Amino acid sequence: MEHIVFNGELIKKREAFLHVSDLSIHRGYGIFDFFKIVKGANPWLVHYFNRFYNSLEYANIPFKYSREDLKLMIQNVMAKNGLESSYVKMVATGGYSSNGYSPTEEANFMIFALPFDKIPNKPDGQGYNLISTEFIRPNPLVKSTNYFNSVMNYPKMQKYDAVDILYHFNGKLSECSRCNVFLVKDGIIGTPDSGMLEGVTRRRVLEQRVNGFDINVRPVNAIEVYAADEIFISSSTKGIMPIIMIDGTKVNNGKVGPISKELSSFLNVF
Repeated sequence: MEHIVFNGELIKKREAFLHVSDLSIHRGYGIFDFFKIVKGANPWLVHYFNRFYNSLEYANIPFKYSREDLKLMIQNVMAKNGLESSYVKMVATGGYSSNGYSPTEEANFMIFALPFDKIPNKPDGQGYNLISTEFIRPNPLVKSTNYFNSVMNYPKMQKYDAVDILYHFNGKLSECSRCNVFLVKDGIIGTPDSGMLEGVTRRRVLEQRVNGFDINVRPVNAIEVYAADEIFISSSTKGIMPIIMIDGTKVNNGKVGPISKELSSFLNVF
């Protein structure tokens, strides 16, 4: 990745700098979104843009670019980097502040076009691991750049060969640090109803009700994970990933279940 968009301009990555007064540095004040563009398109781009603009509005971050501006900038930065398909990351910070606290009238904005770097697939029938921690996203309606808790726990993720961190708080599940979570019991899929970022791939899973899947959005007790028949997580980058172990304890005897496999066949094609 040689070039990025920085405040509307296409420039070399090595020439892009933020001043030390930016509120993302002092207060972790910024939002972002992340999605795929495959051969120039994403069928769910409107949902990612909706989430991005909703996050900006909720966070009171001023933003001067339209959706058409974003589309053109994404096309340009992908073309400049020679990418027909890529991950796209859009970041808007709180902007420069004279006192390191008060917001300003202008955000700093960046777009990155990143080559695909998929998590290596495990052999058929094998799943993935999670760790868990007591935490809940402070502002679940905002896709914030503040991933302090996630990065802090990265050494534990490595210890357990985990792909993500499962969050619970006051005995309730909410989400993973970068994914939504689903539990299957007796053929019924359950997913938390609050405390989580509402992922676009989560939305796609819920839409599978039309294909006969029984899905309930409800409060999910943390203790349910160890009695579940299946657990899987969903995200724009990971698709559907079956989970077989949490904090070193096997789920469903370490086996990948049929519903996880079937949903993967529907949703992991893009």
